[in-house]
Formats: sequence, C-alpha cells, structure tokens
Amino acid sequence: MTRVSLLGVSRRFGRTPAVAGLSLEVESGELAALLGPSGCGKTTTLRLIAGLLKPEQGDIHFDGRSMAATPAERRGAVMVFQHPLLFPHLNVHDNVAFGLRAQRVPEVEIRRAVSDMLERVRLAGFERRRPRELSGGQAQRVALARALVTRPRLLLLDEPLSSLDPHLRDEMRALIRELHADLGLTTLLVTHDQQDAALLADRIAVLFHGRLAQHGRLRDLFDRPATVEVARFFGGVNFMSGTLDDGALASQLGRLRLAEPPPGSGPATATIRPEAVRWLGAGAAREHRCNQVLGVVERVVDLGSFRRLTARAGAVSIEAHLRPDEAAPVAGQVGVFELPAEHLWVLPRGTDDNCPTRAA
Repeated sequence: MTRVSLLGVSRRFGRTPAVAGLSLEVESGELAALLGPSGCGKTTTLRLIAGLLKPEQGDIHFDGRSMAATPAERRGAVMVFQHPLLFPHLNVHDNVAFGLRAQRVPEVEIRRAVSDMLERVRLAGFERRRPRELSGGQAQRVALARALVTRPRLLLLDEPLSSLDPHLRDEMRALIRELHADLGLTTLLVTHDQQDAALLADRIAVLFHGRLAQHGRLRDLFDRPATVEVARFFGGVNFMSGTLDDGALASQLGRLRLAEPPPGSGPATATIRPEAVRWLGAGAAREHRCNQVLGVVERVVDLGSFRRLTARAGAVSIEAHLRPDEAAPVAGQVGVFELPAEHLWVLPRGTDDNCPTRAA
C-alpha cells in the first residue's frame, strides 16, 4: 500500500493550465475519487501521478519519496482507461500475462497468477477468447485483471465505467469495491459521475479548473460545501445572502437562526439542500419564528422518488424536495416553508462574493 502526496503540482498545455497548484493527500490503502466536470484536470492529474506526464511545478511523493526522477515503468502505478485498450491479436490469457512477461516472470508463475486474477474478476474459462469476442464489461474486467496481476503499488482508474450500460456499471462498481477490499490497494478513480464517486470512494476530491475545490467525505461535500460551485455541483440550489449577526443571518427571507454559526459578523451566504426544506402546508399558521417563511408555489414536478417543489418568497426562489407520501401543494398556493437551523450552512468567507440569490 502506498500513500500519495501531490505538492503544489501544476501542468499546462500551451497557455492553458490543466492543473494549477494542486495539493492532495491520498492515504495508504484508500480508494479516493477525483471528481469534477470534463476538462477540470482529473485525467491530467492521473497521468502526472503515473509518470506519463511531468509536472512543470511542484512534486509528487509516494510514501514520502519524490517521484520526480522515477520513470513511469518503475513507479509501480498502473492505469486502467475508459476504453480497455486490449491487444486485439492476443487472447485473454496473453493480454493479462503481458506485464508479467515484460518483467520476465517464469511461465509457471504467470499461468498461476493469470488464473487467479481471472477468477477474481469472474472470467475463469475465458482464457482463449479474443477481445472481439468479449462484451464491453468483460473487456473492462480483462483490462482490470491485466493491471492488477503485476501487483502494483497504486491503481489508477480513468473513467472505467463511463462507457458501460447501467447494469454492467453496477457489476463493475461491485467488483472494484470487492477487489479493493481484498487487495487493500491504494486506488484513485477519475470520474465525472457523482454516483460512481459516492458508491466507490472513501473520500472525494472535487476539482474545478485544475484546482482542488474541496476534499472530504461525501456527506461533508453535500452538507458543508466549501464554495458555491461545490454546492451547485452536488445539486445545491438554495442560497440566501445577508449579514451575520449574533449567531443568525439577517437575510431577504428574514432572520435565519444558525445551528453552527461561524465566528464574527459581516456579509455572508447560507445554503440549504432542497431535501432539508420543509413544506408545512398551505393551511399552516406562520408563527413569526426564525426560519419560517411565506412563499407562493410556482411549480410541482413529480420525479418518482420525490416531488420537486419550486416557490417564490419575495425576491428569492426556494426549492424543496417532498417525499412521495407527503401531501403536495399545487401551483399558486401560498404556504409556509421552514428552513431548519441544523441544515443551514454558511459558506466559508471569500467564496460567496459572486453568489446569486436566485432573485427574479
């Protein structure tokens, strides 16, 4: 198992920065995800770690040792790409055995290692098949077996699930988690899919524009986003600007009490996830308490697992997600919404300057 440290790593292509001052720690034995939109620097970061690219600034350490002078083939890091890139002229056995043969491992050990790895990826009996005879999911499992059979220090997965159908995607997620649990191998997964990151990773590093926006566990990214951009990326839509004063936010919606008020006072922006907003009903009596606001329902959309309710409270738009068994209002109804203090999160200072309040 290997601890990976990125220390202020930067890389440009022409004048365009692909990775800019990226610092990140991936613990030994961890399965971490690099998550973000296309073009944010995820794959470039993976290639830098693998040694396929060199950083223009900064350094990369494995277990505290700089990799600057270590070529890719000696780092012990293997990559599995979005497309399996199997050798079409070799059968499954020989594709998996390729790396071991390059290391001049004796054939008897190769046969044993390949057989064991194909068993692990549930492809025992496929040894003589050619890549053209495999499904997309099977080909991706062969690529995974080829990477793991050499017993690398570090496994790098570059969008390995994005080209698979949903049911194959579920199978591959389960297989990756199972292999990670069995082998305990430090693994970095690159994905733009939040569900892949949520179901696979121990921790998630969110990248925007080649920079690390936030690194942590999924729940923190959802409930305690570091920036407006992170909040929006994870489905955040409710933002209230105002002024911090005595543990509350004086906002366009009135005085909002905060369960976790930050120290100090001054301008700030709070956010609350739509599933945490409560619809108290059209007949509910507003008690003029903090965190209750009167709004006009604009639209209700049934999405199966929940109903999305959009309303207007003065100049601010509010979105709430109701359970299917909750009584839903209709457009035009006036009612009371509650923004529970324990679910309101004030964005760190310096991240909310350009945050819109979704006003009309």
